[in-house]
Order: sequence, then C-alpha cells, then structure tokens
Amino acid sequence: MAEGCRADHSKVDALASTLEAHFAEKPGDRVLVFANIRTTAEVLVERLVERGYKAALFVGRAEGKGGPRMTQEEQMRTLKDFREGAYNVLVATSVGEEGLDIPECGLVVFYEPAVSGIRYIQRRGGPAGSCREKQ
Repeated sequence: MAEGCRADHSKVDALASTLEAHFAEKPGDRVLVFANIRTTAEVLVERLVERGYKAALFVGRAEGKGGPRMTQEEQMRTLKDFREGAYNVLVATSVGEEGLDIPECGLVVFYEPAVSGIRYIQRRGGPAGSCREKQ
C-alpha cells in the first residue's frame, strides 16, 4: 500500500526538521514517533530512511487491518535493535502505547493527534511518559 504513495505532506518535512534539530543537539539519542494508521507509519519510515535516518517500523499483529503486520518475535527483535542503536527512530502505531517496554528515548513525536481520550492517556503514561522522564 505504501509503495504507491509518492506524495509528501508538509508534516513529513516538519517531522524531518524536528528530527534534524533534535539529533544536532543529541546525536546518539533515540526518538519514538507515533502514527495512528499502519500505512502512515510505513510511509513515514520510508521517507525517513530516504532522508538518512535509521528508522524502523513497529506495528501490531492484528488481522483484518490494512497495512503491514509484525509477529511478536519481530516486535521483540525490533525493540532489541532499537535499544542497541541499530535504529535511532522507531515509528509506532498504538501497539507502542500499550505497556510495552520501549527503550529510553529523548524525544516523542505524535505525528497525528490521539483518536480518543483513552489513547491520549495511554500515550502520556506509557512509553511516551517514560521517554520524557529519561530526557
């Protein structure tokens, strides 16, 4: 699905500018980016990789949803690689909000607003909350 998306939204440029400024200040840091839709997350990873970032996708395994899926093993391997520095940007859907052990990072970006009050609370108190505490 993401292969056919060649148009860029100005938010992609804004995200890239935010990452550039952050990594200029903290070159060895890690960043967590939340997107609402798997396909959006997939496109963001492609665009960030094209711009030279070591970005990885982190999505759930739910059947019946459009876009990519990851097994639990793939999720754990991606988190391990992120923790060890193989990736410096992790682009996640709501699966990253749900109490998983996301490694320390210095910046959390919400590419899109939370779609519900519950999701907003999960974002604030889950991995995003712990990332902000460890800045």
